[in-house]
Amino acid sequence: MFALDASVQYFDQVEAAQSLGVAEIEGTVVTPRLNPTGRTLRFLVPLIDGELYLGDIQLSVAKDDGLAVDAARLAELLGPILVPGKIAEIAAKAEAGGQVTASALASVGLELRYDPERLSLSITLPVDSRSLRNLSYRDEVSGAEQISLKPSHISAFVNLYANMGVNQAGPGGTVTPLTMQIDSALRLGGLVVENEGYLSTRSADTLWRRTGTRLVYDDQRNTVRWTLGDTEFDANQFQGGGTVFGLGVSRIYSEIDPQQDVRAAGTQTFTVMAPAIIETIVNGRILERRNIQPGNYSLRDFPVAEGSNEVSLRIEDQTGKTRTINFSVYRNQSLLAQGISEFSAFAGVYSATSQSGFDYTKKWVAGGFIRRGITEQLTLGANGIATKHTQQMGLDGIAGTPLGLVGASVSASNNALNGFGLAGSLSFERLLTSANSPKVDGLRASIEWRGKHYTTPSSFEGLERTATRMAAGWVRTLSAGTFFSIDGQYSKDRYPGRSSYGIRVAGGIPLHPRLELNPEIGTNRRDQQWEAFGRLSIRMRLRSGAGTQLDLDNKGNARANITGFRDQDGRRIQYSGDVSRIGDMLSANADLNFATSRANLTVEQMAMWNARSGKLENSQTSIRTAISLAWAGGALALGQPVTDAFLIARPHRSLEGKQVRLDPSSVGAAASSGDLGPALLSQLAAHNRRTIIYDVPDAPPGYDLGAGNVTVRPAYKSGYMLEIGSDYNLTLFGRLLDRSGEPVRLLAGEAFEVGNREKPPITLFTSRDGRFGAQGLRAGRWRIEMPADEPLVYEVEVAEGPQGTVRVGDLNPIANTAVEGRSK
Repeated sequence: MFALDASVQYFDQVEAAQSLGVAEIEGTVVTPRLNPTGRTLRFLVPLIDGELYLGDIQLSVAKDDGLAVDAARLAELLGPILVPGKIAEIAAKAEAGGQVTASALASVGLELRYDPERLSLSITLPVDSRSLRNLSYRDEVSGAEQISLKPSHISAFVNLYANMGVNQAGPGGTVTPLTMQIDSALRLGGLVVENEGYLSTRSADTLWRRTGTRLVYDDQRNTVRWTLGDTEFDANQFQGGGTVFGLGVSRIYSEIDPQQDVRAAGTQTFTVMAPAIIETIVNGRILERRNIQPGNYSLRDFPVAEGSNEVSLRIEDQTGKTRTINFSVYRNQSLLAQGISEFSAFAGVYSATSQSGFDYTKKWVAGGFIRRGITEQLTLGANGIATKHTQQMGLDGIAGTPLGLVGASVSASNNALNGFGLAGSLSFERLLTSANSPKVDGLRASIEWRGKHYTTPSSFEGLERTATRMAAGWVRTLSAGTFFSIDGQYSKDRYPGRSSYGIRVAGGIPLHPRLELNPEIGTNRRDQQWEAFGRLSIRMRLRSGAGTQLDLDNKGNARANITGFRDQDGRRIQYSGDVSRIGDMLSANADLNFATSRANLTVEQMAMWNARSGKLENSQTSIRTAISLAWAGGALALGQPVTDAFLIARPHRSLEGKQVRLDPSSVGAAASSGDLGPALLSQLAAHNRRTIIYDVPDAPPGYDLGAGNVTVRPAYKSGYMLEIGSDYNLTLFGRLLDRSGEPVRLLAGEAFEVGNREKPPITLFTSRDGRFGAQGLRAGRWRIEMPADEPLVYEVEVAEGPQGTVRVGDLNPIANTAVEGRSK
């Protein structure tokens, strides 16, 4: 991350671009020349379609002002917006050198024009040549960052969570025995081996027991995850659950592709015949305006809120003609976009944990579910599960309607003892937001019914106990901290006297920006007994960032607590404490957590006092720690426990062990290298794109650290090794002269490392007096090629620079002008 002196590369290019269109006018008006230099100019410019930036392309301006661009690059940039036949026509017009001229493009209906004021190249395309374009609001938000770092082919990590303590009072010995949870993962290519275990020094426990082992493979091309081993299968409300050893296959987007938002958000198709402005209005609010070119469009992924939304698309063309498209969209996490499917299927045997690990039964089980978006506002699904004695099948659906979200499901079971049984459920949700205020209204209601003989395959009881469950609730939010809610529930049990029901009313009353009250009253009836309750919570946010809360109820119970944290120099200190009285028992708890990028340490103290007996019944101090050892790309690092994926960063040998910092901020860095080895960034989310910033504060002046960031999209349980810095850390400055000794003005060229054809060329630009700067070189021999009318070739020996910069003065072309053929 080193800016060249006076931003040589950038401003030299701007100088070259601004020279186009300059004309000498002496008392008379003349048409400006695009290229007054008498030789062909070449430089990079942005290609623009109306207001849409398509990408950068190299522009050649001939002596006669003729424009030409690289045909392959043009086809690449226009590919997403032109019909395939037009792309083939562009390829057919390319000349021997791979360039296509503006006049050749004009013959197939495409017009190129250079704009010297905007320093850009614009292209005009005929409407009938444009393909259907998908415009996505999500694309605008997420961007199109390129992945710049790939995971290591082999990586591994081990997480250690240890706990031990000291008892001052209460049951047990003086010292609490050491226990440790150990999680590990080894990734080989795309295959992940996971293992979990539990180590205990308690006399009643075995020293070690395995608590899970599995193989996981994510097929990203088909968005499918395969699992073999110990796993908890996905199930719906009528299937039950459980742990099995077996084979599973699933497509759950939140797990394998969370950045692909597959939830329904609305799609509309329309056509514009002239450049226009499209305005998106959701619930009365203008959310976006964008310029579009003539063509056919499918606009999707509207930025709508959860709940019911009224959407309008207002399209105004250049003549002022306006048309509006109105429609409704109900947004909910359960609604899948049209054509999107999620599913899960498994087969295996039930298993259960024991003192020695897993016990595997001989009871086989197989099942799964599938859900598919039929339309943007209708999702349907089917599910089933079977064992030797019980089978279940069901259907479910959810629909977004103008009234709200309606869901329904029905399930049938057959059991060897209970026979045939039915179950079903209905749900309703309505969420309304206001266009001009923060008011939100939410209404939810559900009912579930299970027949007497309905049996879930994982149930080992006899007849179904619960006959009916009902719940409903309404909440209105008026402003930040101000709300009112009421909800109720009813449950009918088949056992006499076991039914229950109740109602609760709650609210939020802000007294100050940092102080609010939350009262709550209600009544319940369960086990044939009535109970009325009232609670009051008082919450206060302190200026230090800490928060306090006092809870009181009508039975005389009380609890007060405080929580807070402080970040400094990459370390976080979190603290919390509470005192409470429940009946005759008084308790006090406090914990202090100290977290660095290397480890997590927590000290917790708890005590319980019996006010009636005046006796300290329990007092214990616990110490917990959590660390991880991770390995990738030949580097071993120590740090916080790994969640899904990790990155190890270490300095290159040329940085002589200087500290590397990852994601630096005003309060420190997320991870840093040091005496304990490389930096470990341990909490990367699998399948989520992330850009990681790095720096080396004490790097030598002029040292080229590269881009200063990397973008990754970690695979499941993957590891990265990033070496910051390289041999290519030098910056070369000089001036290029032509064969007559004149400066090589306003020209783009490339520098190649002699004898290393694998190293990509480095682009450089010359200024009006021939100066250039080339960044990212290492010591050795380099060859510079400038594509003038008669190619100019230079060779220079680059030596190590004391400050990372090398100045070579004036360079003259060598006699051999044969180029290597890698520059265009």
